[in-house]
Amino acid sequence: MAALNIPFMSPGKYQSCHEKLAGHIHNKACENMERAATEEANLARELGEVDDKGHPYITVVGDGARSKRSYNVNYNALSGVACVIGKITGKILFLGVRNKYCCICERAIAKNIQPIPYHKCYKNWDSTSTGMETDIIVEGFRCSLEMYGLIFLRLVGDGDSSMYNKLVKTRPYANTLVQKIECKNHLLRNFCRKLREISGKKRSTSKNCAVPIFLRKHVLKSILRIRTACSKAVLYRTNEEKPLTEKIQLLCKDLKNIPSHVFGEHSKCQEIGYFECKPNQS
Repeated sequence: MAALNIPFMSPGKYQSCHEKLAGHIHNKACENMERAATEEANLARELGEVDDKGHPYITVVGDGARSKRSYNVNYNALSGVACVIGKITGKILFLGVRNKYCCICERAIAKNIQPIPYHKCYKNWDSTSTGMETDIIVEGFRCSLEMYGLIFLRLVGDGDSSMYNKLVKTRPYANTLVQKIECKNHLLRNFCRKLREISGKKRSTSKNCAVPIFLRKHVLKSILRIRTACSKAVLYRTNEEKPLTEKIQLLCKDLKNIPSHVFGEHSKCQEIGYFECKPNQS
């Protein structure tokens, strides 16, 4: 703004514009979420995924974020957001925000002003920062029947067990139990993290002996290839025209064979038909 010689708006002007626009944005977001829910419900009915009371049930993806990265150490963010997304349409069905801080309230408390001046307070959370995401997702499940007449039957999420445990305890759909599906990206990310941890260990935990550094370096540089092999194995078996049970059995064999394949041992590749691997492939 300074480079263009344009004066910036005052804080008061910015806030008044924000308040005017925020209401319109909120209403439009609600309309879009309602349309997305209707679309998901229609697709579920076409697939015959309806319970005995006529409520369509769908698969959703749930995830959240906080206002600052924790780096697995500092879980003290003041704000958090989470959403529930329809698996088929990829559109948002529910969105929530949790705030632990309100500047007007905090300023009044610091200056010992009583009563606190009337204002629109955005503070709506007094618990831990780590619980924000879980609380929002659970709220989305609780409201789904009332808002859209939908049942969020399956949840695709990360490895956070606390979220699913709270859903089980809450039982948003009475006798209908929500099913948890582990997110592929989070699974692979955790898998790679474990491989990096293993490659950094100088001694074997199982045999209590030293691990040569060249072996640890070889594992470290092969992590991406191992991850790619996992993804390709899933894709390969998914596209096969075979019964689901057989696909799962073959995929299990593929996943167990990946370390051997990546590190140059191909004795079982031909036996299980692993990507048409040739014995001399390395």
